[in-house]
Amino acid sequence: MAKALGVLALLVPGVPARIKEFAYFGFGITLISASIAHFASGDARINVLFIIDPLIFLGLLIASYVYFNKLRDA
Repeated sequence: MAKALGVLALLVPGVPARIKEFAYFGFGITLISASIAHFASGDARINVLFIIDPLIFLGLLIASYVYFNKLRDA
């Protein structure tokens, strides 16, 4: 439920910037912890993509956050 609310917070234009920053932070923590959890459980022996996939999405999230800040400051 929290992830759905986070997606709505990022996509709806009228949401305050502070709420959007909390959503970005929450998704960042989730992606980092997913990568750590897959590494700790030994999923790298099965497929390295289990560890790399969340980090790729973290990179996309960071790029989105950078552009969000550029649009907000403009």
